[in-house]
Amino acid sequence: MFTILEKPGKSPLHCFLVDLMAEMLRRVLPPDRIVRAGAALHLYDSCPEPDLCVVPGPRDLYAVHHPRTALLVIEVAISSESLDREKAAIYAEAKVGEYWIVMPERRTVERFTHPHDGAYTRRETVASGKAVVSLTVPGFSVTLDGLLPKL
Repeated sequence: MFTILEKPGKSPLHCFLVDLMAEMLRRVLPPDRIVRAGAALHLYDSCPEPDLCVVPGPRDLYAVHHPRTALLVIEVAISSESLDREKAAIYAEAKVGEYWIVMPERRTVERFTHPHDGAYTRRETVASGKAVVSLTVPGFSVTLDGLLPKL
């Protein structure tokens, strides 16, 4: 049985942030890691389509099936914060090593790490001005001040 989640529309800021972080990830990833944007993950009884995820390669693996886990999943929550928080349990169950919820309006990033028994055992909120350093993607870090355009 699959869980169906309603997806809100994507704003220009949402698309901007996803594109920017995808570029940043591609710069630091080794050839055996792949960035996927808006593509499905097949996780037990769910098939979410995270804004970004980093999965093991090679890319050809995913010509016939979706990845079953990821090293890192990132959701940009402009109008989807509660929905994205609900997804934490889905990602933890699939042993996604690290899950970020980027909340530009709050100027924070929530980072969930250390999945165990279907839940993340660590959760931290990183405020604007501080770097979020990935534990699963060496060399990848962001600051909200660096991500957000000067509006």
